[in-house]
Amino acid sequence: FEELKAFMAVEHRCPKRGENKLNIWCNTQRQARKKGLLSEERTRLLDSIGFRWEQDLDSLWTENWQQVLAYYRKHEHWPKSQEGRLGAWCNTQRRSRKQGVLSLVRIRQMDVEGFTWTVDEKWQENYEMLKRFYTENQRWPTARENKLGSWCFVQRRSMKKGELSPERRELLDRIGFPWSLK
Repeated sequence: FEELKAFMAVEHRCPKRGENKLNIWCNTQRQARKKGLLSEERTRLLDSIGFRWEQDLDSLWTENWQQVLAYYRKHEHWPKSQEGRLGAWCNTQRRSRKQGVLSLVRIRQMDVEGFTWTVDEKWQENYEMLKRFYTENQRWPTARENKLGSWCFVQRRSMKKGELSPERRELLDRIGFPWSLK
């Protein structure tokens, strides 16, 4: 309690996730109160220093989104599942959107930045490689040139057969991918 009191006197807020061990302690107090396990005395003490019983989820979402954007700008792809906390956060947003619980404001905010909602990670990896290839070579790979060229051939064939998802077509259209080799 004394550590939290000192922290709040300086920062004028509760600690955020990942900021320090105090945040874990704060969450434990919130959970104990929810379950009716926190004494009235402790509740009064926490109230006396302006403890926030509800977490500011909007700020937390914005903070995570800013971290994801920074990652995207640095690595030129959205964080993947195996890339830690940010990848997991992205998957949570995808699931929330699919379930209809992600707000339209947040969806639009993510759409503006080109966030990928449906992800087949191998496809996405090839897509990122294709973007890099074009940037570095100022041309598209040929079908016989390398694995990436074969992947491009498969995308064109899938498009002709009507098997390419609208999301994937949109991503390829965004980078000016040529659907015909003529």
